[in-house]
Amino acid sequence: MANNSPALTGNSQPQHQAAAAVVQQQQQCGGGGATKPAVSGKQGNVLPLWGNEKTMNLNPMILTNILSSPYFKVQLYELKTYHEVVDEIYFKD
Repeated sequence: MANNSPALTGNSQPQHQAAAAVVQQQQQCGGGGATKPAVSGKQGNVLPLWGNEKTMNLNPMILTNILSSPYFKVQLYELKTYHEVVDEIYFKD
């Protein structure tokens, strides 16, 4: 009984061609992995949203405690940008 597999006979070219054809077809069809969002202007730096936008994937009790805390209501709520929040973290008295 002879084993004529390409790996044993040294003829692996058909396998490589078939694999390349599958990869090319997946790329043309948009399948086979994560798709990249279209980049246009300022939208290039926007990350895709993962999870619930309103609860930010936090435990409901933790979210309620954060939103009802005086520190969040008075000081953090006034901050509008990411950089202002970072400054609050680093330069807090």
